[in-house]
Amino acid sequence: MNEETHRIVEIGGIKVELDLRTAKVIETYRVGDPVRLLLKPEYSTDYKICPGFLIGLYPFKDLSSICVAYVDGETWGSTPAIKFVYINSKSKHEIAPMAEAEVPGVLKNAQELFTAAIDKKARELFELEQQRDFFLRRMGTIINNTEENAS
Repeated sequence: MNEETHRIVEIGGIKVELDLRTAKVIETYRVGDPVRLLLKPEYSTDYKICPGFLIGLYPFKDLSSICVAYVDGETWGSTPAIKFVYINSKSKHEIAPMAEAEVPGVLKNAQELFTAAIDKKARELFELEQQRDFFLRRMGTIINNTEENAS
């Protein structure tokens, strides 16, 4: 037995020799777990990694699927959005567990992105209200002057 490629482990009281060259890693996920989502686009090679979390496990007979909610638009200047993707044997996307130490940073970043987008929209709303009010004041002055001149 080669120590580097083989290992003896005990499973349920039975000793088993594992060949580490062919051992398969099995990840365990639960609804609510934070994950990293690798988005593989249809027509380009621009892979994107987004933070997300599992929101559903669907054990369908023919196509079991995992639903992941993720934050899209994780760059400054773009409007962030929560999107959903389904991972199954026919999808190109992949997930990987997110380390617990990463979660606070990811949450802080998402909060900053959403706050920046909300602040930008609030400024746009304020500017539109100012333009509307200016127009209505000026138009009201013109209408009042026209009515006074007519009488």
